[in-house]
Amino acid sequence: RQAWPLLAMICVTMIGSGMMVPVLSLYAATFGVTSTLVGMLMTVFGVGRLLSNYPGGWLSQKLGRRPLLIAGAVIIGVGCVGAATTEDFYHLVFWRFVQGVGSGMYMTVSGAALADMSSSENRARIVGLYQAALQFGASIGPVFGGFFASYFGVRAPFGAVFAISVATVILGIFAVRDHHAKVS
Repeated sequence: RQAWPLLAMICVTMIGSGMMVPVLSLYAATFGVTSTLVGMLMTVFGVGRLLSNYPGGWLSQKLGRRPLLIAGAVIIGVGCVGAATTEDFYHLVFWRFVQGVGSGMYMTVSGAALADMSSSENRARIVGLYQAALQFGASIGPVFGGFFASYFGVRAPFGAVFAISVATVILGIFAVRDHHAKVS
């Protein structure tokens, strides 16, 4: 039961991540850049995730899981605002990197938080639910991203993901308990 709020947060965070899939190349094209630079825009998100995975996990050992879950969602939201409002392609690349940092931190710490909630009797079931929430969110996100872009413009999905980030922060504050015993 304690895992459900966190699983919901993981799912909606991945919906937000998936929302970017259909719009990033279209948005990048509005800046008149080459296909190579569009590829860089896609890659930099993953680089941000990679660079934040270990520090996010390490910090969550020191500070607890909940503060890092909240921080990851805040970073994603800040990156979305920056990406939606930029008028320069290279700033867009920077803001996508910021989103990747937040996403890497969030997903690493959410997995650790679920592991903290599990026992040897239910760990495989919890991991299965984690993967289901992650994959379901990532799978349906592009539909929502395409919808928002079609009806409200290519910057609109960033606003929707910002709203998801705010909701995730609120859930993190009020619905997630930190089960991790902090290590000194």
